[in-house]
Amino acid sequence: MLDTRVSTPTEGVVLGLSGSPRKGGNTDTLLQTILEAATQSGCATHSDRLADLQYQPCVGCEACRRADKCVRFKDGMTGLYPK
Repeated sequence: MLDTRVSTPTEGVVLGLSGSPRKGGNTDTLLQTILEAATQSGCATHSDRLADLQYQPCVGCEACRRADKCVRFKDGMTGLYPK
């Protein structure tokens, strides 16, 4: 069963990723609302639009299992890993 209780975090970072190709559309509006609520709860927030990034699909090389991040490609996703 889905846990619907709301907790009040006091620290942490919420990373919001928009996958919509429409900048400023409903997805971006909803994401901004969620991030504002997270900020009010005490979390730091950051958002990125995936449509603005250039990235490659996973090729299954498994190198990420040792490094805990993709080390094969240096693309738009590289900047998201530290966040």
